Amino acid sequence: MKVCIVCSCLEPGRHGIGDYTRKLAEELWQRGMQISIIALADPYVDCAMNGEEKKQLEIPVLRLPASWSVEKRIDKAKPWLDNFDPDWISFQSCLFSFSSKGLPLNLRSLLKQISGDRLWHIMFHELWLGESANDPIKHKVLGILQKRLVKRLVLDLKPKRIFTSNKFYQSCLSKIGVEARIVPLFSNIPEGNPRGNNLFNRLPGEVLANRKDYMIATFFGSMYFSDELISKVLKLRKMVREENMKILITHLGREEKVKENFEIWHREFGLETFCLGECKVQEVGDYFQQVDLGLSTYPKILFEKSGSIAAMKNNGLPVLLLRESFEKDPRNFKWIKEIDELSELGDFLNKAKHIASDYDEKECIDDYFEMFTEEKYKMSWIWN
Repeated sequence: MKVCIVCSCLEPGRHGIGDYTRKLAEELWQRGMQISIIALADPYVDCAMNGEEKKQLEIPVLRLPASWSVEKRIDKAKPWLDNFDPDWISFQSCLFSFSSKGLPLNLRSLLKQISGDRLWHIMFHELWLGESANDPIKHKVLGILQKRLVKRLVLDLKPKRIFTSNKFYQSCLSKIGVEARIVPLFSNIPEGNPRGNNLFNRLPGEVLANRKDYMIATFFGSMYFSDELISKVLKLRKMVREENMKILITHLGREEKVKENFEIWHREFGLETFCLGECKVQEVGDYFQQVDLGLSTYPKILFEKSGSIAAMKNNGLPVLLLRESFEKDPRNFKWIKEIDELSELGDFLNKAKHIASDYDEKECIDDYFEMFTEEKYKMSWIWN
């Protein structure tokens, strides 16, 4: 069985979908499949890079610069793909990964021309803007164009199977006549070692010396800063004080504007904050084993699409969402809640800590493996 997984970027630690793709490829390879990967619009390379994912894994990889013209990428990717000759092509879709404006008009042509008559699968990691009633007009207009592009992409590629990560996206796709199966994201971060202290020991000495007095809460990866976030962070501090504790808010990952905003929080509101920066994946897992609470600015209705939340869940870390969902989500989870759903923080933490995952990594990989090996598709390879 041969499968080529197509994404935009494969720079380790720089692109969540790229990290997801590499881990998916490795897991399928370990199950006996022949796997290759193409990154079709990689901003971290300036020339074509052809190699293998890891020395011990026979997974051919081709990375093509985002700066290249579509024609040049087709000329390089098509013979490479033909040489590998996969039965399936799995496209890991996110429009903004192929265009900074979120409207890659040449994407359909690029994918169609490199593929020939091979079987397609699409995983929609992102869809389109404008689904929230509060979105600005420009997002709604762009969303209409993106929706048309997604529909045309499906019509052109005629995928045999379509996945997405959450029920909201499934519903959005259904409204344009596209049926998708929900396959939540698995974690790119391994389960941590409770004794791994490399990151934890970098925290302020006052916190380390008085650990029992502190609740340590952490963000991981991207954050959406807003007045709403500040309001909910201050509400969290109030709830922590009601537990007779202090709060330290930390952040893992690329800082960008995080450090600047944390300094504002400290200066204007007296919040204790700390940035740990980019870290090794094992250290992130270890850190999640040491702290008390995960934080995210994802809306609840879309939390299954967050790799950061999946990583926290994989390490038994309760998660609070510091953003009101743009669409009401009545689902009741013990391990993840909007902060406004809580009446008492301590009760939530006691019930949520170390809850077993109800959808683990193996099940996610099973969905891919079973699809690629399904008997009815084997017949189509014979007749095609």
